[in-house]
Amino acid sequence: WYTIYSGKEDISLDSNIPDNWQIYSVDSQLNEKYLTDGVHPHVSKDNFIIFLKNDGLYMMDVLGENIAKIWEINRGARANMQLDVSKVANIGVLSNPNQGSLFILRNKAENYMFEGEVVQEIKTYALQPTLSPDDKFLAVIELERGNDGILINPKLVVYNLETYYKQEIMDLKDYKKEQMLINDWR
Repeated sequence: WYTIYSGKEDISLDSNIPDNWQIYSVDSQLNEKYLTDGVHPHVSKDNFIIFLKNDGLYMMDVLGENIAKIWEINRGARANMQLDVSKVANIGVLSNPNQGSLFILRNKAENYMFEGEVVQEIKTYALQPTLSPDDKFLAVIELERGNDGILINPKLVVYNLETYYKQEIMDLKDYKKEQMLINDWR
């Protein structure tokens, strides 16, 4: 088994630039290995690592080899763009709070190669996308853009991925968006 994580070695570099972060693996014998530059690594059901670089979403195998771009991000990526990858199907979710979009993506390629295709774009300012274990729902921290451009009024929201209707679960206005994380759910 491998544990995959990202860290930033040079703290003087801008944290919002994906390529200023590094992706590592640690195996069961506690051997650490640098894989590539990037942020937000997630392991897909097919054991590919999906991650964010400055110009888009990429994939690689768990050894850090066979790196390929799977989806271009126009105007560049930022580290506040976050993703989650299904453990059941070939789908993923990418939030882009800079442009107010939440993308549901799926693999449209064959023969073990991944190529992202947009299934649905939801116009919302969202952070921390997290798929349910059965891929039927998506939890996010949803915000509104205030008159001054600052994201305000955070709420925990769950989207039904069959209908794309949403349900507000909890008002999070007493928390700062930088202090909220959705890590997983069961």
